[in-house]
Amino acid sequence: MSRMEALLKYQEADVQVDKIERGLRGSEASKRLMKVRQFLEEQKRVLQRMMAAVEVRRKAIESTSQRFDIYEKRYEEGMEKYEKANKENLEEMAKYTRYFDQLNARIAQERKEFAQLVHTLEKENNQLADMRIRIAKARKEYDELKAAVEEERARAQGEIDAAKAECERLAADVEPELMEAYKRVKRNHAVPVAEVQQNKCAGCNMELPAVVARRLRDEEIVECDNCGRILFVRTEG
Repeated sequence: MSRMEALLKYQEADVQVDKIERGLRGSEASKRLMKVRQFLEEQKRVLQRMMAAVEVRRKAIESTSQRFDIYEKRYEEGMEKYEKANKENLEEMAKYTRYFDQLNARIAQERKEFAQLVHTLEKENNQLADMRIRIAKARKEYDELKAAVEEERARAQGEIDAAKAECERLAADVEPELMEAYKRVKRNHAVPVAEVQQNKCAGCNMELPAVVARRLRDEEIVECDNCGRILFVRTEG
């Protein structure tokens, strides 16, 4: 058995392992599990952003409340001074009038901002509550799907182990240099070895230079200049 024949036998077993694994990944439960996982990851990011926004809102409410208390205190202190002031001094009364008008306007603005912040916070808290309900449902579905996927894998484990054992057995017949090239090419191609057909690479259909045929006859390791697959020529008989 030539070294390329040994590699082809190994590839056949290797592709069978990939086929089993691909079948498991392509099951309805696996595909749904992936979607639910992506949903949960996205919701986690959204939840973190919303919680951060809620925290900012809470701090703003606290700050507004503190400013409101300050203005209320100023108003009370101003009223105490007003009560003691000379009511017949028109200029002084005008100053108090302007002071209280400005203070009342500021207090009214703070009340408005406070009410808006509280309304927004209540809305955001409701959104957070709804999101947590959706996340809880998705987590439950995720756990159920994960159990189903694990059960599928458990049922296929015997077939997987047998296919991998066959790969290990056949790998012993492949030259280390050739196996290294095979694994390197497989990082880009599921089927690393391609047949030469009508002087073209069957993997990418690229026409090959004439020197390739000579190198293949000399049993060199030849890779397609276009796609990088390891080339081989099928021998008769």
